[in-house]
Amino acid sequence: MREADIIKTFFDTVWNGGDAEAVYEYFAPGANATGLVGGMALDAEDMIAFVQTLSMHVKNIEVEVVHVLVDGDWVSGLVRSTGTCRRSGRAMTLSGQTLVRLQDGLIAEAYNHFDLLGFFVQLNLLPPDAIERLLAGMKAA
Repeated sequence: MREADIIKTFFDTVWNGGDAEAVYEYFAPGANATGLVGGMALDAEDMIAFVQTLSMHVKNIEVEVVHVLVDGDWVSGLVRSTGTCRRSGRAMTLSGQTLVRLQDGLIAEAYNHFDLLGFFVQLNLLPPDAIERLLAGMKAA
């Protein structure tokens, strides 16, 4: 598999295809992903739980890798996701970026930056003005 394809096939299989267990096929032993849950690094098992948990909130997930850049064993992707909130039935979007280092064709490390604050606002788990409240120093709830 070409380096540029790894991110696309990962999202197609794990997210679009709903096969969370396939994370094991993409993560090298000892690999982890950061930037998704606070300061935590997610190993393959944690990543599977993350995918399954988000899938409990959103159905019809479609992830599109809009652009990919490759620099040696580093691959970066600009990502846009759509889906439907399971509770409200409302359409939602999520955008972000991922940067992975490949080792022997597998993800050895991943750095992620996704708009999870906006994601949880769309799920109605945070108020619509959460960002404004936080910028003003107020509690979001």
